[in-house]
Amino acid sequence: MEVTEILTMAEYDNWARKKCPKKIPDCTNSDVRRCLGDAIYDYSASPPRQRKGVHSSGNIETDLSGSNVLLSRHYFYFGNVLRPLPQDLQGIVKQGQRHRVKLNEPHEGEISWR
Repeated sequence: MEVTEILTMAEYDNWARKKCPKKIPDCTNSDVRRCLGDAIYDYSASPPRQRKGVHSSGNIETDLSGSNVLLSRHYFYFGNVLRPLPQDLQGIVKQGQRHRVKLNEPHEGEISWR
């Protein structure tokens, strides 16, 4: 992923409402996937309220521990299709959330986004 925009979480909530409402979970929708949106906090209130979705109240502390949301117009999404990563890139792989290391700096510029 190439980061193309950085928003605060409140700005992201506003962005999702205006530009991408499908990011807001909607568990009343007949398509069960709509319950999985990632704009899970309503920042029109203070403190922000957790919207109904797949996260529970036990996730609030972790969910709100960051300050920014990273957006990208240039990214790779593999979904459920596993594709092997070249051996020389294995060292930058981290499973899960909270990726905060800079192991990929030596590889910057290797991928052409165009």
